[in-house]
Amino acid sequence: MTWDVPEVLTLTASTSIFKPADINDQIVFWTDEGVALRLTITAYTSGTVVSAIPTKALPVAYQNTARSDWEFARNKFLPLNHLEGKEVAVLADGNVVEGLTVTNGAVTLPSPAAVVHIGLPYISNLETLDITTPPSSGNSIKAKTINVPRVIITAQETRALEVSTDGKSFYDVKERDPSIGYDAPIPAGSGLYDVITGGSWSNTGRVSIRQRKPLPVTINCITPEVILGNG
Repeated sequence: MTWDVPEVLTLTASTSIFKPADINDQIVFWTDEGVALRLTITAYTSGTVVSAIPTKALPVAYQNTARSDWEFARNKFLPLNHLEGKEVAVLADGNVVEGLTVTNGAVTLPSPAAVVHIGLPYISNLETLDITTPPSSGNSIKAKTINVPRVIITAQETRALEVSTDGKSFYDVKERDPSIGYDAPIPAGSGLYDVITGGSWSNTGRVSIRQRKPLPVTINCITPEVILGNG
């Protein structure tokens, strides 16, 4: 056996858990690295036996071995009658799914997922106050123009930030680097995020941060790089 695509494997459960409607759903095993090993159910035999095809090669530890660290992943979720006809925001196994509308009280995902959150989308906006100097400094910048070409953000357990210094052009904060594999969702990050905004001149120097996806955000500190004009 190859234990790889497109080989058909037999999954056997110790109790009756399967039903015919499970066809095209998945059984998911999560590795210690957070990678999902998925098997798509292709045929129903009985409450304890189904056929399935892995989406990628299974490691030896998952071959012909009884395991309890698994979940059902499904692509249809209901009842959502209270959101009928609404476009919803979805977080499925840590990945954002956009452009779905509730129809007949249900939402169908493009790919099965085990842990799913569904709700109405909304945008969270944060904007700093005007950049100024304390009166004791004796150096007022109220009459000067201000450029903020760079912003350093200290964040905690955060994903998918957008930053702007003119309130119009937003720059995405880079999230994925070569150390994060594409088989796992991008993890929430903590630390410093250095954002080059390009800069624009204004009389306020305000920094805007936006979150438009169903993902966590905690901002601990915003440090702008400031260039002063003559007024």
